[in-house]
Order: sequence, then C-alpha cells, then structure tokens
Amino acid sequence: MRQRFVCWPAADRDVSEVRSELRAHTRTLNALRETQAEFGRRLGGVEMRSGVAQIVALLGGAPPA
Repeated sequence: MRQRFVCWPAADRDVSEVRSELRAHTRTLNALRETQAEFGRRLGGVEMRSGVAQIVALLGGAPPA
C-alpha cells in the first residue's frame, strides 16, 4: 500500500508533462490551420479570377480587368 502512495507524485508529473505537450501540439495545429485557411482564401481568389479569365477567353471575349 505504501508503494502506491510513493508512485503517485511521479505519475502526477508524467500526466502534467503529457498535458503540457498536448497543449503545445494543439497550439501548433491551430497555427497551421490558420495559416492554411489564410492561404486558401488568398489562393481561392486568384484561382477564381484565373478561371473566369479562361472561360471568357474560351468564349472569345476579352478577359475582365
């Protein structure tokens, strides 16, 4: 029974370390998600303009300015 009480502080430290690492990974993933969303918004606008220009060119008209 005594041995179980001695192990608890070590287990508590281990759990704290795992939680700390999980928070760090979560922050990293959130930063990556924000970056990818921003790039997607930027690229989406460029692709949309490019696509419209290609369609207009195929139809024989002048591309929009």
